[in-house]
Amino acid sequence: MPTFREDPKMGGLVPLMKTDDINDQAVTTDKIRDDCVSGRKIQKGTIELYHLSAMLASILKAAIGLPEDLINQMSFLYKKINEIQPISEDDIDKITEGSYVPEEEESPPPPASLNEKVEVLEKKVKINENDNSYTRLKLDSFIDSDLTTEQVNELLNK
Repeated sequence: MPTFREDPKMGGLVPLMKTDDINDQAVTTDKIRDDCVSGRKIQKGTIELYHLSAMLASILKAAIGLPEDLINQMSFLYKKINEIQPISEDDIDKITEGSYVPEEEESPPPPASLNEKVEVLEKKVKINENDNSYTRLKLDSFIDSDLTTEQVNELLNK
């Protein structure tokens, strides 16, 4: 017959098991046979508790919308931001204070082909300078429309 002890967590008496109380039919570590399934014999492909917890973690991440490789994505973005414009510790302090103004870099000059097109356009405008209203109308139509480069060149050549 088992004896009882007071357990405050359970809120009352709980049976106190002694080795004498264990039935001869009960399974104990001493009685596990060699051909029985034990923790050491579980096959690698089966799901165990630690496998299950990893699966549950990935399911929870998917459920709350976090990508699997969140840390990799964050480090990739951090590297890209530093390639564009590195931020120093001093910049971080200024950002938190609200006094950060990024340094303006000199923009590269436009390509030579663009400069040539602008010069051609200026010449065409100067040629038609006598007929101001017509020139202004042509330029306004270029600005307001979604013309392709070929269409603009065709109109300029007219």
